[in-house]
Amino acid sequence: MGYTGYMQLKTITWNIGGGKHLKDGEDPLLMDSYSVDAIREIAEWLKASSPDIITIQEAQGMGGTNQVEEIAKLLGYNYYFFEPTSSSHIDDNKTLGNGIISKHPISNHSAGLFLNPNIETTLQGRRVVSHDRGYGTCAISPNGYNISVTTLHLLPLRAFNVEFESDIGEEILHSIESAILPKTPIALIQGDFNIDSPQVASILPNLLANMDEISLNEPTTPSGRQYDHVLYKGLVLEGMKIDSKVKTDHYPVICEFSIDT
Repeated sequence: MGYTGYMQLKTITWNIGGGKHLKDGEDPLLMDSYSVDAIREIAEWLKASSPDIITIQEAQGMGGTNQVEEIAKLLGYNYYFFEPTSSSHIDDNKTLGNGIISKHPISNHSAGLFLNPNIETTLQGRRVVSHDRGYGTCAISPNGYNISVTTLHLLPLRAFNVEFESDIGEEILHSIESAILPKTPIALIQGDFNIDSPQVASILPNLLANMDEISLNEPTTPSGRQYDHVLYKGLVLEGMKIDSKVKTDHYPVICEFSIDT
């Protein structure tokens, strides 16, 4: 049975970069500078924020454990999942993927991979091959509402010299839209889009035809990029902030929503 009334919802999206913090004295613009294990510190920050829903990208797993589960347990949250998408480029012998943590019950969990063009480039002197990126989706039920929630991590197409308007760029973007287009009245899509723009509507027009999005007014990474975006439907945005004081290579984006039905 649905719930009729009013409630507030706090959400956070965060690419935690394998749970690594910047090493003191290192250059924050270099990937190798993020080498300090910091899952406990990340969990402490999240606990102080007390969000209802957390979408995580670049969490690592190994064997029967993963960082999403570890964070959830440190928070005392009972509902979560982790979906590995590829081998980790951060720590050897680990997987890398996405996850969701929730204060409220999770159901109808599914996941998938986006189209991988299997291309390569050189970043900061390192040969980089495009690895699989994907998404995880579930239904979250706060106070009887039914919200479709998706976490995702997209390839940095421009870093691989793939223009959005190119044939392969359009093919990849269309595959993303078809995979995650929500079919429910209330929906939330959060993640690392790897699209450096205040908004992504012009790049993913089919997805945004029936959704709203936050407009970023500051960077979401130490490099000055605006990669981390929040799309929503059936929700009212009450406020948004970005915490640039954290030591990960992406900043968390915190949103306050209300639901009034």
